Amino acid sequence: MRKIVIFTCCAFTAMSSLAIAKPPTVSAVNAVLSQRTPAARKAEISRQIEKACDISLSESDLSRASDMVETHRKKGAAWLAAQIKNSELSYVCG
Repeated sequence: MRKIVIFTCCAFTAMSSLAIAKPPTVSAVNAVLSQRTPAARKAEISRQIEKACDISLSESDLSRASDMVETHRKKGAAWLAAQIKNSELSYVCG
């Protein structure tokens, strides 16, 4: 029984470390990038913003975010998340 408790504690610590290493923004961008089409990615951007911030983006902000994703999606989720964080789009959840 003690081995199970120790294993569970170690597993929980490892999962917590992974969660800290991967910020929610990167997870949200990964969800967007996992969609197959530009329209699906745009819809996922909207869903992720609503989920994270409980707001809807204006059509112009949604289009701007979608354009950024489409232009740079091959650079990966971490790169895109950093760009969003450092852009005027960062105010959305602020």
